[in-house]
This record gives sequence, structure tokens and C-alpha cells, in this order.
Amino acid sequence: MLSKFLVLSDPSPGKEAEYNEWYEHQHLRDVLGLPGFVSAQRFRFASKINDTPHWSYCVIYTIDSDNPEAVVEALTKTVADGRMHVSAALDSHVYAALYRPAGEEQRATK
Repeated sequence: MLSKFLVLSDPSPGKEAEYNEWYEHQHLRDVLGLPGFVSAQRFRFASKINDTPHWSYCVIYTIDSDNPEAVVEALTKTVADGRMHVSAALDSHVYAALYRPAGEEQRATK
């Protein structure tokens, strides 16, 4: 089953270049090296719809597992025990949430 893991974050003040370098060239590769993670795509805040978001960056990971909670737990443990480097350029206020499909993916018909 495919699930989505959403992570919202910001760089530490004055460290945006270092944050982007770490995210693009190390962190995504590290996360995708863990069992269950199959893809990742980063996004940057583009425009306001309602309220301005707290976070400037978003990553959407795809997890392929019957137990995506265990996949996320393994990531959390890997970070917590220091086996995965987390840059000081990452602001500590991070939001993360796991989403399971609530229906079939719909595609535009053109």
C-alpha cells in the first residue's frame, strides 16, 4: 500500500543555502535509503491562498508498506540515535504527518 509522509520545515535563520544543500544532496538520499521509502519530492512555498503558512518548505515522501507507521518509526529512531545526520541548518520546528489513501487517485480527463 502506498502512503504519503508529509514534512514541513524551515531553514535556521541565515542558513537557507546550507539547508537546501543538505536536504537535496544528503537528507533525501539518506531517507530514501531506508526500507519502505520509495520516492521524495521537495516543494517551496509559492503563493498565499488563505493564511501564510508557517513553513517555507515541504517534502512529500511516498512509502510502500503495509505498515507505514513502522517505516516512519524506523526513520525517527534512526535520527534520534544519531545514525542519520540532521543539519544544524534545519530549524527545530518541524511538522510531520503520515497519510493513508482515503480513496483511489483521480486523474484529469482531457
